[in-house]
Amino acid sequence: MKYVLLTSIMVALLVERCAEKPSEKIFIKSVKISNGIRVDWYVHSSISNYSPDYLQINSKDTKPFFISFFMSDLNFKNDSLFISLWSDGYEKFDKSVLQGVNVSID
Repeated sequence: MKYVLLTSIMVALLVERCAEKPSEKIFIKSVKISNGIRVDWYVHSSISNYSPDYLQINSKDTKPFFISFFMSDLNFKNDSLFISLWSDGYEKFDKSVLQGVNVSID
């Protein structure tokens, strides 16, 4: 009886922990745009489910300006940011954050 109760409590705690939004960011890549400004690509640490990829600018708000489940690469060259996706689609893209930077999504 004690074993069943203890197991039930452990399972309930595990399910509750997995349902929470993970707070730890795992950075995949950063590209420098200009002096002191870079774009960071990261995911949230999550054991129980699949997490989207996020892009954010380090010198501005901590909110991501691009969210997609399909990111495969990120590069910057000659005032252009290249976001590569392995499949069509993204959840969010706020172009206003990237003033003076051309963005190419392929």
